[in-house]
This record gives sequence, structure tokens and C-alpha cells, in this order.
Amino acid sequence: MAVGFSARRGRSRANLLSVLALLVLECIGCSQSVRREDTVWLESTDKTLHFQNGLVYQANQPFTGAIFARYPATRDTMEVTRYLAGKEDGIWKKYYETGKLMEQREYAKGMKVGEYLAWWPNEKKNFTTDLSTTSMKVPARSGMKTGGWCRK
Repeated sequence: MAVGFSARRGRSRANLLSVLALLVLECIGCSQSVRREDTVWLESTDKTLHFQNGLVYQANQPFTGAIFARYPATRDTMEVTRYLAGKEDGIWKKYYETGKLMEQREYAKGMKVGEYLAWWPNEKKNFTTDLSTTSMKVPARSGMKTGGWCRK
């Protein structure tokens, strides 16, 4: 009976080591990509942000994170733009003052990709444009304007 217990204990230890090895490999894979829960969020009025040569910088380093703008009167979110290494990357969203989604588009390495969607204030779809079906990749345009970030 002691031999059977020892064998089961050995198998349990081997299973535990296998699970730990898988967890370590998973963590290594996660650390090589930008994790959204670790995203730095800055307001568009942050004085450490500036736009230069098509890139967004924070404290003289290409910015990685999300920048949000607010409506002045209500302080509600107007838009959210995500950046990777200074270029727009991820889902960009713009909202009506009511908080309802107005527009959404996707960027990859500073280029507009995928669908560009827009809704009326009553939440009915205004239009949809699929940039992935065209051979042309449209570069993103951003710039500074008095009072915060804007689209040109």
C-alpha cells in the first residue's frame, strides 16, 4: 500500500509541474504584447503630450496608451484614441454628449483599417465603410488644436 501511495504522489507532483510549466509559458506570451488592463490613460489636455512628425509623444518618448477628450460643459467623454509607439493603434471611439456612440474605427500602426462605423443620435446606423476591402491604406491624421486634440 505504501508503494501505491508513493506512485500517486509522484504522478501528482508531475502533473503539478506540468501545470506550472504551462502557466510560465502563458505569462511569457502575455508579456510580449500590450495588455489593455495596463494601458496608461491620459486626458488630451495633459501638458506632457505633443504631436510631432505624425507621432504622439509624452515627455519626448513615443506614447503608448490611450488619450481621451471630454466635452467642456459636461466633462463626459467625447472620444478615446489608443496609441502604440506614438501611432494610432486599436479602436478609436467618438461619443455624443449624451454618451451614445457616434463613430468607431480601427487603426493598426497608424493606418486606418477595418470598418468605419457611424450612428445617428437616435442610435440608428448612419453609415459603414470597410477599409479592409480596399487596396489603399489610409494614413491617420491627428493634430493639435487650441483646447485639445482633434481630427483634421
